[in-house]
Amino acid sequence: MVNYRRIQRLFVLFSLMLLLSVIVACGGSAPAEPVVVEKEVVREVIKEVPVIKEVIKEVPKEVIVEKEVIVEVVKEVIKIVAATPVAVATGKLAPPPAGGKFGGELVLNSNPGEPRDLDFMTCGPGSCIRFAAPVYNTLVRINPENTNEIIGDLASTWEPGDDGLSFIFHLREGIKYHNGSPFSAADVKATFDRSLDPEFHSTRVERHIKSLIKQVDIIDENTVRIVQKSPGLLLIPTLASNWMMIVSKGALDQGAMGEESIGTGAFKFVKWSRDVDVTYERNSDYFEAGLPFLDRVRIIQVNDRATLIGAMVSDQLNMWISTNARPNDIERLEQQLGDKITAIPFPTGVNNTFIFNTKREPFDDIRVRRAIFLALDRQDYLEKVWRGQGIAGAMLDPSIYGDVALTLDQVNQMPGVRQPKDADIAEAKRLMTEAGFPDGFTLDDNECLGQNTSDGRLYVEVPIAQLRQVLNIDCKIVLQDRPAVFARIAKGDFSLYGHGSGIQFKDPDSMFGLLLAPDAGRNWGKWEHPDFTKMYDEQLTSTDPARRRELHEQMQRFVYEVDTGHIPMTWRLAMTMVRSEVKGWHSLGPWFDHNRMDRVWIDKGS
Repeated sequence: MVNYRRIQRLFVLFSLMLLLSVIVACGGSAPAEPVVVEKEVVREVIKEVPVIKEVIKEVPKEVIVEKEVIVEVVKEVIKIVAATPVAVATGKLAPPPAGGKFGGELVLNSNPGEPRDLDFMTCGPGSCIRFAAPVYNTLVRINPENTNEIIGDLASTWEPGDDGLSFIFHLREGIKYHNGSPFSAADVKATFDRSLDPEFHSTRVERHIKSLIKQVDIIDENTVRIVQKSPGLLLIPTLASNWMMIVSKGALDQGAMGEESIGTGAFKFVKWSRDVDVTYERNSDYFEAGLPFLDRVRIIQVNDRATLIGAMVSDQLNMWISTNARPNDIERLEQQLGDKITAIPFPTGVNNTFIFNTKREPFDDIRVRRAIFLALDRQDYLEKVWRGQGIAGAMLDPSIYGDVALTLDQVNQMPGVRQPKDADIAEAKRLMTEAGFPDGFTLDDNECLGQNTSDGRLYVEVPIAQLRQVLNIDCKIVLQDRPAVFARIAKGDFSLYGHGSGIQFKDPDSMFGLLLAPDAGRNWGKWEHPDFTKMYDEQLTSTDPARRRELHEQMQRFVYEVDTGHIPMTWRLAMTMVRSEVKGWHSLGPWFDHNRMDRVWIDKGS
């Protein structure tokens, strides 16, 4: 039996270590310099008292001097000095894993939701990243052999600029794209310039680039300068996300990212057969010596759990990287395959939320939003949607964010999450009466929206059923395919929507900046509160880790105690089922970051 509760506790310690080390090892910013105080002094000699007490603000001590006292009348002018980012000593590559064997084909599954095309920069479904990751590289990456640090990828080294806002990246020389064109600084600039273009829009890449980066400058063919909008701790961890892959300027100029992928990565794109599979072959000119091990990678587009189980049992599938497997699926595979399969747990970085359109009545009324927040039962949702496989009610998953997140004990005491729900339901009914809806309300047809997948429909059906029972709020649920749903919510054509979102990297900004910032890519309901926005903006630019942690706690409590546009329902815990012949794969954290397969090999002899 898989013990998910114990696994969650283990992840908390791991994640805390990772968060602290990422700040230290790669890319935060140094603390600000001490405050400079200029003093305008009026001096008077007091001969009767033979001592002086001089207070030095930067160092909390008193110096006692036996001499005449000088009384100071002080006018202070405080000058804040911008922090300078920490230099990184090396952009070393991780050595290839010992014992790796060359050859063979790895077959794994896609993520649910077929992408519109292969342009990962504009793509929404998580399958986009799985299709793109084997083909491309980022400037920096999470060390696949030591997830406590960020190391170089296309960049060999990097250091802070003299202005305290920029980083200088020195690029590896001699790297070529799969079509033979050379990689250079022009590709880096073109990739980020695309995201910085006011006319470019996406739910993921654009949001983080535009909030952090002011401009990208070419210093020479192998050197770029990335200038931040303000000092902060987020740039390097953001660049290490797999969503920040570098694209050829030529491909962008030609608009050639739709049906094929041309990158610098360990595998070359061969063919995409829609609704069937994507195939790749080994890049024999890959710049990391000795990699990759595999000759081929094939990603099959199968989302049906029964079919995936059958493919694993019949040895047609080497890996099932799963965000939708149920505990009984795993137990069935373990019973049938025994030691031929290993179940590897990982925090998906995928959370489920229930979303208001705050531009539509009655959800423009904070009392109605608050009543729904209090009435929903997260534990019931977790059981019915994920069979208890995850965490209920947390805004930030402690297994990912460590001590930056409220503890599960704290979360379980919060309004809306705490059990029993009697007091919260009573308050929800009072708020509904105060807002003019003592008997609830029924929305017009076509207002409650969900995706027509087995999981996607539950994201909206379960909370609506709860609201129908507790507050007499009802509506006809419309289920559509993912592209149709995304088109509607992007236009604000909904009132309530149940959704799951994956985070991009292990910093709270990846969640708040995706869902709750005023211009967040998935703030589809256009929720905004000035007090929350003030906290969000400060954490975005703060160079003080302790202050950011304080702000992140305040922001979480704000969601529970004041208002939100996304109600946190659950975080999913997932398992990857790996057949015994697959070696070298392990979770790097949220699943976006472990899809490159550049260090995986097949060993049929084991």
